[in-house]
Amino acid sequence: MQRKPNILIIMTDQQRADFLKGQGFALDTMPYLESLRERGCWFQRAYTPIPICMPARISMMTGRYAKAHGMIGNWQPLTPRYGQDLPGTLREDGYELALFGKNHTHLGPDDFDVWREYSHTEGLIRVGREAEDEAFNQWLTQVGHWVSHEPTPFPLECQYPVRIINDALEWLNLRNDNRPFFAWVSFPEPHSPYQVPEPYFSLFPTDAIPAPVAGPEILKNKNYQWQFQYRAIQHYHPESDHIWPRYRANYCGMLRLIDDQLRRLVEALEVKDGLENTIVLFLSDHGDFCGDYGLYRKGLALPECTIRVPMLWFGGAIQPNSGSHPAHVSISDVFPTLCEASGIAIPTGVQGRSLWPILTGQLYQQAEFSSVYSEIGIGGAALTEEDGIGFGEVADTFFVDGVARTNFDGTQVAMSGYRRAVVSEGWKLIYDPDLPTELYHLESDPAELTNLAGQLEYARIGERLLRELVYWSVRLDDNVQVRRYSPKVCMHNWRR
Repeated sequence: MQRKPNILIIMTDQQRADFLKGQGFALDTMPYLESLRERGCWFQRAYTPIPICMPARISMMTGRYAKAHGMIGNWQPLTPRYGQDLPGTLREDGYELALFGKNHTHLGPDDFDVWREYSHTEGLIRVGREAEDEAFNQWLTQVGHWVSHEPTPFPLECQYPVRIINDALEWLNLRNDNRPFFAWVSFPEPHSPYQVPEPYFSLFPTDAIPAPVAGPEILKNKNYQWQFQYRAIQHYHPESDHIWPRYRANYCGMLRLIDDQLRRLVEALEVKDGLENTIVLFLSDHGDFCGDYGLYRKGLALPECTIRVPMLWFGGAIQPNSGSHPAHVSISDVFPTLCEASGIAIPTGVQGRSLWPILTGQLYQQAEFSSVYSEIGIGGAALTEEDGIGFGEVADTFFVDGVARTNFDGTQVAMSGYRRAVVSEGWKLIYDPDLPTELYHLESDPAELTNLAGQLEYARIGERLLRELVYWSVRLDDNVQVRRYSPKVCMHNWRR
């Protein structure tokens, strides 16, 4: 009987896809990750189903879009709708399950055999280094999801990525090899707090950092949600227009730190089994504004910088694909792909599409992967200036030692309404019933500065994308509550 493949998901938090040299970025932030591309399959058009941490991660674990699983924000009760999830399915199939790092899903310690959880400002306390680790956690809290202007005053060994990999390697070296494993190595970085120690703090000098694609001056051409989000940031941090070089330099330094820890993990796996029987996936849950348009973090609209993510598969039976694969893929495709890789039937209610034929060099239906869908918003009507929402509202602040800070995961104005986007063949359409429709040609306008919706010469393109958006909206209607009937599941979960 053929042995089941080991599965390793390496996930970052809030890593945009374009801060890589191979993507045209001026700085070489993650050379080791990019060196792995020749050994696997890199998806150039990989997207998050929703650019918010918890909903996106639940989409990965359930194979369902936020529209269906119901988690559309970071602070709602954890009651997603789904039939089976990835860890539960793999456990039933005999896998050993381990988490190292950030969770932020509906899952808990009882769902895994090994559970070593870290958050953005709280890491597991090490024996013999209790005082140092407590002080580091407190220092991170004081940064307040903002930007540190000095090198982190703690040694590199305190950084969570280092400790997460230490935990993972200790487990890997001691584990019983009788069962296949599913390991989720989940870095809380490069999410805020934007901090990094030397030598990473000075590795990318601020005067060498590429400027944002556009500054806050372009917000006059955007809707009120964009303008309010910027004003909220300015209200709490009036210096924000001037510190983007440090913000982006820290972000790049965090990427290199992650890259060095990625190397430690992959090289250890190679020593152990040569990756011959381990499928490895590297991806992120969503992106980051990184100062583009004068904005920080996420929680607003559906620009490429927050919805396009890195995605690289390698190891096991995966066939190397030179360059970048053109298929439009989603984080929601991970669960069905790993089901097929492990010889498990795709459960009812899973909406993602298996990428396994693509990853193993088989023919695939290009029409099935000709577009991808993403969404954001808490619903209701989009808030306007007439609604009189001010700064300091409960939903727009959190507190550190009694000091109010901006909620950069999306003010209630930015998250009001409900936007849906479809990306297809170099074009993007964004629709909200309360806001002007947006149409962008991403190849010539990657910063999405020129809205072509309503222009006669692009009417046919807009109509085609609107039909595509309707297709996705219908396709993602939920059937997990169906009883007595057996909904038909197509091969690979492909519908075209």
